[in-house]
Amino acid sequence: MHNICCDNCHHHVACALNRMPAKAYGVSNWDMIKMAVLMFFRSRFLTWGAVLSQFGPFVVLILVIVLSTKLT
Repeated sequence: MHNICCDNCHHHVACALNRMPAKAYGVSNWDMIKMAVLMFFRSRFLTWGAVLSQFGPFVVLILVIVLSTKLT
């Protein structure tokens, strides 16, 4: 049975890697948390500009919310 909340793309890739003898970065038993962490921290095609464009607006929004609640 497919669960949309728990079975995402990371889960499907981890299942495929577990079915074939894939070992990378010292990991042989894959799960979606390991997949997400490796994609976030070990990605070769990620630049600091891409990190800023991805997470910058969220950080600015959180800062605005935190500062506006402290001022009131």
